[in-house]
Amino acid sequence: MKINHKINETFSVREIDKQYLSEVVQVWRLSEDYALLEGDNPDFEADAVDFFEGIPPQRMPEDKHTLGVFECEKCVGLVDFLEDYPEEKIDWIGLLLLIPKVRKHGIGRQIHQIICKFAQSKGTEKIRLGVLQNNPKGLRFWQSLAYEKIAEKPRLDSEKITVVDVLELKLDENNSN
Repeated sequence: MKINHKINETFSVREIDKQYLSEVVQVWRLSEDYALLEGDNPDFEADAVDFFEGIPPQRMPEDKHTLGVFECEKCVGLVDFLEDYPEEKIDWIGLLLLIPKVRKHGIGRQIHQIICKFAQSKGTEKIRLGVLQNNPKGLRFWQSLAYEKIAEKPRLDSEKITVVDVLELKLDENNSN
């Protein structure tokens, strides 16, 4: 099942593939503030390739949804979503990234509602995600959507070790409104 949804008259979210690689690189470039949270020397091209190809062990490509967020026909955001990861009935949001000019307009919340509806339609009970501890704005956003911290995990990047807060949301009828 694919995700393809009109958010409003201007914005939509839909599945994309490597044909959109240059647009994904541009979203990463325009979102350098986030990329710098992950490391001091962002590699936008590598991040874009990983957006499409990065899959945890024992997962299949069909478990992964790579979504583009579009303002009219311009890609302004990215969503990486895995079904049944890390276990059955739990899905994982690997990334929800919007370029700075699109943030703080409710688009992220609307995308989250679309993801929750999709997850619930296939029987998912929980959604998890990781937030870098040096990203307090991201943490506030996810907590405002009722996510709760369930763990801390170290994340080894090529440059340094960062700590990720693992957050979880139990899905119910309130999440998809």
